[in-house]
Amino acid sequence: MFAIEPVSIVFICIIAFFATVLGGMVGGSTLIIVPAMILFGIPPHLAIGTNRFSNIFSCLSLSANYLRNKKVNLKQAMPFAAVMSAGAILGAKIVITTRPQIIEIIISVLIIMTACFMLVKRELGLNTKTVDFTLKRKIAVVLIAFSLGIYGGFFGGVGPFIMVSFIFFMGSTFIEARGNSSFVSLIWSCLATVVFIRSDLVHFKIAIPLSLMRTSRILDF
Repeated sequence: MFAIEPVSIVFICIIAFFATVLGGMVGGSTLIIVPAMILFGIPPHLAIGTNRFSNIFSCLSLSANYLRNKKVNLKQAMPFAAVMSAGAILGAKIVITTRPQIIEIIISVLIIMTACFMLVKRELGLNTKTVDFTLKRKIAVVLIAFSLGIYGGFFGGVGPFIMVSFIFFMGSTFIEARGNSSFVSLIWSCLATVVFIRSDLVHFKIAIPLSLMRTSRILDF
């Protein structure tokens, strides 16, 4: 297993804390945490797997808050999570077999894509809109969920994309979309993490303190 200095773990955890605060509001803490771990010399595969493990606890905290405040639409979130989980398992298997150099290039592209997507104004979804769930719309949602699953399993940082999907395709408000996104991310992250653990790509000496740090900041909405 990759060896890392304790001081490096401390710095990664501090970065993760602030990234999680940002992620709790707009999503996308992975955009900061994974590159930070790679900068500290952690191999890309291991960085993604370790982050995925810690993300479970971050999503658990957020999901608990949203569920408690009744901001999760389970009728929408559950089927979306099921389809996305299938894609996430595939994405995790793909990244495991991809060369580190290629992963770093892909991550750079994905970071730019996701960062641009996060520029979508928070005013989106302030009002609930009625949508007609036609067959075409249902097929589109399934394809989007599966595609986002592959993206998430490969790298992560799909929170903003999930939110926008719920807003535009299911008529959710911003807060409802954020709640649904947290719940969906909890489900698919758990299943993708199993793939990384089975491939010995979760560094628990980093993942455990990282998980504690990411759950130390629980945001209520």
